[in-house]
Amino acid sequence: MTWESFVKNRLPLLNLPDDILETLRPGEIAYTKATAIARVKNELQRQSLLKKVINEHLSLRDK
Repeated sequence: MTWESFVKNRLPLLNLPDDILETLRPGEIAYTKATAIARVKNELQRQSLLKKVINEHLSLRDK
């Protein structure tokens, strides 16, 4: 990974909501899933989706 790639893809992860960061740091979800879930603006919907993704091991393609 180059520093440019790191700055573009990984550094913005620090700006994710706290509930997502708490699952991302220990590796419960991939950073790609974390960024997709973070796009949900409604906090309750986001938390529900986050729990579902973790519990059911959903991929980005699952609906």
